[in-house]
Amino acid sequence: MELTRRSFLATSLASLVPTELSATQSEPAIQFPWADLKRRLQNLYPDLRRHFVFEYYPWYGNTPFNHWQQWGRVPPADLAGSSMPLLGAYDSRAIAVLEQHARWIADSGVGVVDLSWWGVGSYTDRAISTVMDVMHAHDLKVTFHLEPYGPERAEQLLADVRYLLREYGEKRRWDCFYFNRRADGREGPVFKMFATTLPSHQVDCHGVRQPMAEFVEDSRWRWATDRVHTEFSSTHPDLLILSGDSRHPERVAAAGFD
Repeated sequence: MELTRRSFLATSLASLVPTELSATQSEPAIQFPWADLKRRLQNLYPDLRRHFVFEYYPWYGNTPFNHWQQWGRVPPADLAGSSMPLLGAYDSRAIAVLEQHARWIADSGVGVVDLSWWGVGSYTDRAISTVMDVMHAHDLKVTFHLEPYGPERAEQLLADVRYLLREYGEKRRWDCFYFNRRADGREGPVFKMFATTLPSHQVDCHGVRQPMAEFVEDSRWRWATDRVHTEFSSTHPDLLILSGDSRHPERVAAAGFD
């Protein structure tokens, strides 16, 4: 029997939960109601796979190598990564690579990819149109993960959101731009941020306290997120801006992230 990612995950979870919840082997296993949960979620979200999102990094190249050589690595045999990709040191803009990735993502049951984006004109930005063409062909939606590409990120946030909505939404007639649909029927675009509500300082491995280069005050983020929500209050009133890396929900709220 062929084991797919989806069947592996379902089998693993179904077998794990009863084992963990059983007090002793002599007691009956507690069966988690997966089927009931699935029905409840599907009633809330008819297109359930649009609520499962893969992060996707279109920053790899091999002619010449891009990103694979990070941390002093020497590709193609020695790559900047925790494992060797099945496709080797691939190029994120190669159609054959994108097609294979899209098939794997769709087969997993996921319906959205969150693209790492490093600013207008960056390597990742130049790859977006090709990536979206392939994802669209496999019925996958696309959203964006805004990386810490420069010191003026808060000041640039409104311009960045304008650019992404215009170039990859409006100009493509919204063919695969992701709109998150809530249980009450409201929907809107979603943008995820990285390295936002950070500490102002960190202690290095030598015990020396150093300023955090990417630190932005919460009040500055609040000014930036308010500008975005104000500008799109009529066209995209349910637009979301997520802080993807904070352990402090009170700071997320203070900075205006959703």
